[in-house]
Amino acid sequence: VSMIFLDVKAFLTKNLYRSGSKATEPTSYKMANAFAVSNFLTNILRPLGSQGMLRIPSKSPKQPLELWGYEGSPYVMRVKELLCSLELPYVYRTVPKFATDKRKEYSKRFAHMVPSYRKNLGLIQVPLLVDPNNNVEMLETNDIMEYLNKNYKIGEVLNESFSDYTTQGAGEGHYTADS
Repeated sequence: VSMIFLDVKAFLTKNLYRSGSKATEPTSYKMANAFAVSNFLTNILRPLGSQGMLRIPSKSPKQPLELWGYEGSPYVMRVKELLCSLELPYVYRTVPKFATDKRKEYSKRFAHMVPSYRKNLGLIQVPLLVDPNNNVEMLETNDIMEYLNKNYKIGEVLNESFSDYTTQGAGEGHYTADS
């Protein structure tokens, strides 16, 4: 999204603001490069194990977990990053803001968990984790992360370099234990 914004900014700067018109470049356009750099840095400098870049030894669940959320949610992102660090298999169920069919399915299954004020406004709550292995359905990012660490984490973040990474996927040598 930030790259699209920068392309639009570059086009407008070249063709409108610097073409002799009296329009002045908005301050937000001038600051776009700073925002792009900060977005880049926050995505590349992800040193914590819970942020998806480092592997954490874990035990494999018998059945994949199920995560409900939508792209762009920082709360869902934190849970997805931890699931990746723990190398836990999961199914991601998206419930975008205007996808009424998907939200109806969510409401049918999980309306009992959503606070009444949210239900009255027609809102849902994400992330929502379903663990069929332990019959657990839960909301709240911090609670989900604590649950995943308590039930699946079996060691600390591994000390490895980029040369230790492979593209083979989780399996032998990826420090995930079968339970």
